[in-house]
Amino acid sequence: MEGDLKIQGIKMYMLQQRLKHIKCKVKDWNKNEYGDIIKARKSMEQKLQEINQINITEGFNEERHNLTNSLQKEWDEHCFQEETFWRQKSRIQWIKEGERNTKFFHKSTTTHRAHNRITKLKDSQGIELVTHKDMEETLVHHFSDIAMEPMEDRTGFIDKITQHIPKFVTREDNHVLNRPVSEEEISEVIKEL
Repeated sequence: MEGDLKIQGIKMYMLQQRLKHIKCKVKDWNKNEYGDIIKARKSMEQKLQEINQINITEGFNEERHNLTNSLQKEWDEHCFQEETFWRQKSRIQWIKEGERNTKFFHKSTTTHRAHNRITKLKDSQGIELVTHKDMEETLVHHFSDIAMEPMEDRTGFIDKITQHIPKFVTREDNHVLNRPVSEEEISEVIKEL
């Protein structure tokens, strides 16, 4: 029994050593394959700023335009990698800490709540609003303006569009379709059902 425990302990120790070795190899592979993604993104931003400054001072040409596009694509890729890195890192921490009732759980919840809270707002004149009532009135007014129809009479636009649509319904057909329905027609339809 005691010998089995020693063997099991030795196996666990060997497993831990192998996992540490694999961890080091994976870190090396990551460093060689991807490098420091945050530094790479910042470097790419610097290059983009430099080429954009040259474009502003000297004007655009086809070669710089192509270079700008390729740098922009690389920068987008670096941003995506960095975002994925941080998302994975936060999930790992959430898996470790988030299920328990810990400081991490409470901190992440309160941070999320604070991040989603609107504490102040600027109206269309640039005046800062801090009271709930003022922000509510401004938002209602803003979205009412967006939803409001700017033109009451749209017949001119409708006529311009409909003149290009072929007419399949003749005047007579339209007259028949628009006439009032009689009780006899209703009773005929009901009988046919």
